[in-house]
Amino acid sequence: MVDNPAVELIAELGDAPTEVGRARRALSHLLERWGVGGDAADVAVLLTSELVTNAIRHGAGPVTLRAGMAKRGAVRIEVDDDRPGQVVPMEWDLWAVDGRGLQLVDMLADRWGCRSNVDGKRVWFEVRLEHAEEQAV
Repeated sequence: MVDNPAVELIAELGDAPTEVGRARRALSHLLERWGVGGDAADVAVLLTSELVTNAIRHGAGPVTLRAGMAKRGAVRIEVDDDRPGQVVPMEWDLWAVDGRGLQLVDMLADRWGCRSNVDGKRVWFEVRLEHAEEQAV
C-alpha cells in the first residue's frame, strides 16, 4: 500500500458474487482483532462491500483486497482489479436499482480515490477512527 505501511490483510478474491461476503467476513474479523467496532467498523465493511462488488461487476481479472491502519488513525481499504481507468460516482437516480456504491463511498469515507496503474486500478478509502467516534456521540 502506497499510503499504508501497516498492511494486515491481503485477500485474493475470485469473480463470483459470493466473494463479496468473503471480503466482508475477512475484514470484520480483522477489525475485531484490532478492537475497531461501532460505526467505524460498520462503515468500513459496508464500503468494502461496495468496492468489491464494483470490482467484480465492472473490473477485470482477479480482485485484491488490502486493509490496514493508516498513520493518521484511520482504517484504509484498497481494492484492485485489472481494468484500467478511473471510477466516478453516478448521478443520483431515485428510480435506479443500483449504481449508488460510489455515492456511499463519497458520503461516508473520510477520504477516497482511484489510481490507475500498469495492472489496472486501485480504488481506496479511509475511515478515521476518531471521526466515527465523534459522529456516534
